[in-house]
Amino acid sequence: MSEQLAKMSGCFSGVIGKLVGKTKETNTRDAYLAYGGGEGDDEQFHLFPPVHQEPVTTVTAVGPGLCASGSQDKTVALFNFKEGKVLHRWIGHKRDVTSVAYAEKRQAILSASRDTLINMWRGGCGEPVMQFSGHDLVVTTLSPNKENTQLCSGSRDNSIRIWNMDTGQEMLQKTLTRNLITHVKWSTEGNLIVQSGEDKEVRLWDARNLQVAKTFPRKQYIQTCCDLSEDTNYVLSSSNGFSGNGCEATLWDVRTENILYEFKGHHETVGACAFIPRSMFSSCNLVMTAASDCSVKVWDQDTRECVGSQSLPGSGPLTAIALNDDGSICVSSFKTGIHALKLLTDHKGTIMLERNAQF
Repeated sequence: MSEQLAKMSGCFSGVIGKLVGKTKETNTRDAYLAYGGGEGDDEQFHLFPPVHQEPVTTVTAVGPGLCASGSQDKTVALFNFKEGKVLHRWIGHKRDVTSVAYAEKRQAILSASRDTLINMWRGGCGEPVMQFSGHDLVVTTLSPNKENTQLCSGSRDNSIRIWNMDTGQEMLQKTLTRNLITHVKWSTEGNLIVQSGEDKEVRLWDARNLQVAKTFPRKQYIQTCCDLSEDTNYVLSSSNGFSGNGCEATLWDVRTENILYEFKGHHETVGACAFIPRSMFSSCNLVMTAASDCSVKVWDQDTRECVGSQSLPGSGPLTAIALNDDGSICVSSFKTGIHALKLLTDHKGTIMLERNAQF
């Protein structure tokens, strides 16, 4: 423990500028511009060299124009998609990186891997400043609490765990038979953690004692991803599937534990889903989905209609969604790297998803 704390003290902390201050790589010289979109689209589409050389499995928002990503190439990268610069690349995992998260109050990136470890990284440090060790199989997902004092992780070892982010020590653990965890998300307010799994169930956990608070009715297909609304009244989950069977996102009422609606329109597995926060789009309640059919869709939570869609041809499975308050969205993919989108409205109030960059 003392060795980990010593590493932390020797690396950058403080403002985000210190995290991204030293440019380790730059692709600006090789970047080029291509005009995209439909007729009359004045926006420039930026195509940069790929950040990763293997499928990108995960992406998280770090700040305006910034995202962190993980890949089957075993690396974690911090990228400025406004300027086309890789600001830092961390190498340390022995197998695929499966999940990344940004701990803003610690100015740190967290990464999970098939090597069963969770690493905490900071700019200026080539090695992890802290490591969380204890899972027996691949760590599939992680999510820090709002205060960045605790970290939740899930694994294919059927366990969900909570860690102390000051010491790296495990605080709580719960194992449920057949609960191969696909995703966890800590609520922005309160002590709730939502979790999806290959047992086709979605659960809410009480983070204070790691006891199941609610279990929603089992779905027909594996639940691949989940999210919790800002007011904690609703849960969103997504399903795997094929040829239009399954392939939906489900909106759950936390109070009644019942399905409110299923958003159907994708044709293959929906690998990622998210509530769009009011700080990002205030005029209506929106949710977003990304699927293996190479499409991203925006849905009106109240009217239940698909109000926006963007196709990403050739992308293969879309693996994660990262939302920034400035309206920028990053979507990771297996075959075409990461796509930066922008959520906009035209003069008629029509919602649009605009492609800004690919890297």
